[in-house]
Amino acid sequence: MTFQLFEVLPGNGVLQLCNVYSAPARLTLEALPSPTVRGMVYMGDFNARHSDLGDGSGSINRNGVRLLSYIHKHHLTHWDTGGATHCRGGTLDYILSSGLIA
Repeated sequence: MTFQLFEVLPGNGVLQLCNVYSAPARLTLEALPSPTVRGMVYMGDFNARHSDLGDGSGSINRNGVRLLSYIHKHHLTHWDTGGATHCRGGTLDYILSSGLIA
């Protein structure tokens, strides 16, 4: 898994943006920076399949189980993309946040 972390300073606040790419079966969420109460957005290709994440492919993989557990553990908001994000169908790309007003 690889990621890039960017820090944006809007007004008097701080927002961290984490762009993520995980190869299939290689999601190591422990490597990600911890969510902050100030504002954190994770986005990218997690190669995660799980119906509870909005993936309509009908399959669940290890990355999907890990990502769903991480979302619950850190009380993240999952922003539904509203459809497939992969050319063969299914949702592999996600946007997650913490410390933001939904």
